Amino acid sequence: MSIPLLATVIALIFFFGYAMKNQQHVIASSRYAAWRAVDKGSPPSGYELNAMFFQDRASTVTVTGGGGPRQTLYDLVDKAYWESASAGDLMGRSLSDWPAGKSANVRADFVTSLKYWQELIGPIGSLCVRDGEQWRREVSDQDILRASYLEPIRNQFLSELDEAIGRIPDRQLSNSLKALYQRRW
Repeated sequence: MSIPLLATVIALIFFFGYAMKNQQHVIASSRYAAWRAVDKGSPPSGYELNAMFFQDRASTVTVTGGGGPRQTLYDLVDKAYWESASAGDLMGRSLSDWPAGKSANVRADFVTSLKYWQELIGPIGSLCVRDGEQWRREVSDQDILRASYLEPIRNQFLSELDEAIGRIPDRQLSNSLKALYQRRW
């Protein structure tokens, strides 16, 4: 009498192990897709994820990308407004070009040939969100220009100096002076 009960328990252990493994692979693939959307601009295709994470065992893999939260940036601007209106304006202008977060929603469907498991297994989905900037020690000039605080500061505090230096007839001297104060601090 105990053999059918033990066989059922063992079969359920295998089923839950299979389902848990697939769920963990979907979670890992959504994290990768969100990171890739931030780093490369778009998430990988479902075919790429199926080959990388599921060894082509998933019948369908769909990836949808979207934007991520910007609430932290807005909170930072609000906090700057509490200090002073000009600080809030400066912070708002400097963060308007700041990269937004990205999200990736991965949904995978695993088809099995076992009749009873087909009724129990459905598609597995996972959503992952990342900040919109990959932070690295070595950054390129492009990355600095994309997320720089220097341009809004120059526009607010150094615009009169820019105009005065622009009126100097000697272009070489004018360019040298601009290069002197426009260097990174």
